[in-house]
Amino acid sequence: MSGKFESLSQEELSSRHGHSYAARDQNFITDGLNELLPYLIPAGSTEEVENCKPIKFGNLTHSKHKARNSTNMTLPLVESRHQLKRIGRYRSDERVVAVLFQKVNNPLKTFSVLEPAHPGTCVKGSSQRATVRESSKQKHCVLATNAGFFDVDTGECFGNVYSDGRLVSDSGGVRNAHFGITVDGYIFTGYLSEQDLSSHRFTQLVGGVVWLLKDGEIYVDESIKTECSNTSKTKTLKEFSSIQKSRIAVGHDKDGRILVAHVDVARGNIGVDLHELASILLDLGFVNAINLDSGGSTTTVINGTLASHPSDQCTDKIFNCEREVSTILCIHEPESYPPNS
Repeated sequence: MSGKFESLSQEELSSRHGHSYAARDQNFITDGLNELLPYLIPAGSTEEVENCKPIKFGNLTHSKHKARNSTNMTLPLVESRHQLKRIGRYRSDERVVAVLFQKVNNPLKTFSVLEPAHPGTCVKGSSQRATVRESSKQKHCVLATNAGFFDVDTGECFGNVYSDGRLVSDSGGVRNAHFGITVDGYIFTGYLSEQDLSSHRFTQLVGGVVWLLKDGEIYVDESIKTECSNTSKTKTLKEFSSIQKSRIAVGHDKDGRILVAHVDVARGNIGVDLHELASILLDLGFVNAINLDSGGSTTTVINGTLASHPSDQCTDKIFNCEREVSTILCIHEPESYPPNS
């Protein structure tokens, strides 16, 4: 546990927090974070358009690290920790955030990327999303979190997605950060051309927005310059990175264990920007990490029980409910991939 808790008045919270909640309908509230559509070519600067051009061939910047693979399963499957973290560059910006930290000891046989609710729901036009709890029932996940970005209108999953060795979504070589596991037992972090998508032979893969840590160094600024930024709904990628909201990231440590960190912020409180998130991840032992869909989408479920603070108001106007999202990360009982291996 880092630091001691400092309470803030409601007035202070309001003055520090820039809410932009806008109801799409009575049952759905969006804070704009999951409205970033990074896989469409934006109408913007020459640099933005260039970064969003599909890259068919070539070996793009990435990092591969051997995943932990012991003969005997290490228990527990997931080690869960909770931390109160004091952050802020200046005293006027100091605040305490709650961090849910998960360490996955056997990534090769217990980690999966799952589509919402059931296989086949990521396709354009399906319009299907589901809560993390609902999607976690597919494999009785010990731990489940939201994962990739999605189109809020069509339900289409953005980015490259592999689920249990099956190609679910192909971004066509658009440059955004990805995280996955390969058939030969490596953890992959970084960018993918269309050629890379097949040559690395993934079993699990999910796309995010902004490569936070690259080989033990903060990589946020470099990512902002490099990655595809669709500005139609959340302005620029730089502005997206500076929003202080709930955040979730996936990565790995030096020993090849998958790590997940969720900065859990109750509605009305202040979260973290991506530079602050990257600093938190360094302190937690991450070597590589990417930013996943965040804001109101951030959800952590442990053994089927909600373990985080949802931001969207339920239809009863009394309680807060989880947002329906796209892909999830699932830690489950041991399995072997590819099948029959």
